[in-house]
Amino acid sequence: MRLIPLLVLLMPAAACAQYKCTINGKTQYSDQPCAAGARYVGALEDNVSERARIDAELIRRGEKIQRNNIERRENDAFRGQQRAIENQISAEHAQQAAADQAKKSRCGNLEYDIRSNQRGVARYQDFGWQRSLTQQEIELKRNREAYERDCR
Repeated sequence: MRLIPLLVLLMPAAACAQYKCTINGKTQYSDQPCAAGARYVGALEDNVSERARIDAELIRRGEKIQRNNIERRENDAFRGQQRAIENQISAEHAQQAAADQAKKSRCGNLEYDIRSNQRGVARYQDFGWQRSLTQQEIELKRNREAYERDCR
């Protein structure tokens, strides 16, 4: 009875052993040696020739170079897009700064015109020149409206 479990344990080990035999030009694998020249191959060793290994390595290196080139081109394109965006943002900032400067200048001119109109109104009231006074008041009103609309 003790012999059966021992045989059961030994059977899978025997089934795993493999031998490579060439019979009539055909290669066969067996768990038992088929002839005196048979050799044990274990887990079916890799029979790739040295030339095939070199070719595979060359292909692998070529693919790696292609991947690197693609990644480099993609990185260059990404950097180019980033530069374009940064240039666009810089241009928008420059336009905004120019618009702010123009507004500041326009508002300064309107303030000057308002003060000038106020002096003109006061002067024409003193002289009693009604027509010139009305024109100065109209111009003062127009300048104040422009100032409120553009500068506030």
